[in-house]
Amino acid sequence: MMGVAAILAVGAVACAVTDPSAGVDPELTCDGATKLVTMAQLHTEVIAPRCTSCHPNNGAPGNYGTPATTHAALVGRTSAHAGAAGTMKIVDGTNLANSTLWLKVLGGDSANRRGPHGETTSQPMPPLGLPRLDRDKVQRIKDWICSGANP
Repeated sequence: MMGVAAILAVGAVACAVTDPSAGVDPELTCDGATKLVTMAQLHTEVIAPRCTSCHPNNGAPGNYGTPATTHAALVGRTSAHAGAAGTMKIVDGTNLANSTLWLKVLGGDSANRRGPHGETTSQPMPPLGLPRLDRDKVQRIKDWICSGANP
């Protein structure tokens, strides 16, 4: 028969192990404060002014010329950084941790931002030497992914 102290100790361990908030990185977690952002909005506010100089219409890497081509180039596509698991996406619906774009916005490999299976993410976006995105633009990208990476 187990004593009360042992039962409480086992209960405390079970709570600590199953507590979903323990060790969760808020930058990789979609929360209840997510605002609906469409690709059209994201393209106007972030991508056209900040990304198309390196990702032009009909150019590589990616085609960010219009909202439709940008969405097609990003969402659900296997990332060049997919690694052995092959599951990493450029943008993965509502999964920030499995979205190479998001990990690159957070700093890529230089900020130790790797995929869920340790996949490399390479350089940050925007690349080093270019101005970083301001907090509002970063939040818009996060909201877009967390609200379903809608067209």
